[in-house]
Amino acid sequence: MRILTFFGDYSYKKPESFSGFICFCHVDKEETEEKIEKIASKLAELANGSKIILVPFAHLYEDVAESPIAKNIFDKLVYKIKTDNNDVFLAPLGITKELNLEVPADDRAIKFLNF
Repeated sequence: MRILTFFGDYSYKKPESFSGFICFCHVDKEETEEKIEKIASKLAELANGSKIILVPFAHLYEDVAESPIAKNIFDKLVYKIKTDNNDVFLAPLGITKELNLEVPADDRAIKFLNF
């Protein structure tokens, strides 16, 4: 899984928006349960109590999982994050999104993770 993260505000449709730790997630074809747990723990650590906003984003690498597989992996990731008492929102998969993103001018606000 490849993840591009931001602290800021995100929306995929107006006027609804979400504030917190935004994670644009590219799901690879093969993700293990162990890897999903590691990802959930790392995201919770980096979010530092902020809401975690997962955004399916198949544009960070060529090797992308098919929608049913990606959906299953996202469901497991959301479950694990919630189990660890973190607030999480999953943007819908497979829809055309109007992307609105606001990120502060802070170098620590943007990170790229590769699991």
